[in-house]
Amino acid sequence: IPSGQTSKAIVSSLDVLPTFAGLAGARKHLPENRKLDGVNQSDLWLGKSKKGARNGFLYYNDGELQAVREGPWKLRLPGLKKMRHYYKTLDKGSQQTELYHLEKDPGETNDLAEHEPETVARLMKIANEAKAR
Repeated sequence: IPSGQTSKAIVSSLDVLPTFAGLAGARKHLPENRKLDGVNQSDLWLGKSKKGARNGFLYYNDGELQAVREGPWKLRLPGLKKMRHYYKTLDKGSQQTELYHLEKDPGETNDLAEHEPETVARLMKIANEAKAR
């Protein structure tokens, strides 16, 4: 990414290990007996790609799937427990399905679930597949 520009690519701290291993030429030394949730983002970090190596992300808290991200969309799942971090309640939990367009609404203030039923259905399918694994 050129200096002074931002990226809309989805990147997670989970990507650090596979990316550094890729940059160091050490991918063959990564554990083979377990699946890593991270992906190699070398091309993004080196400016060879603007997209990044992932288009989606699953948000978990305390082992519970909380939300699904795909491109600019984030689907928050219904019936969640309270999300806590360092003993502080960050989110009181939701009993509704909520959908946000993060590029237009990064603060998640405008729930679009009612207006985007196809997007909700597509992301809910991803969530259900993830829960079934």
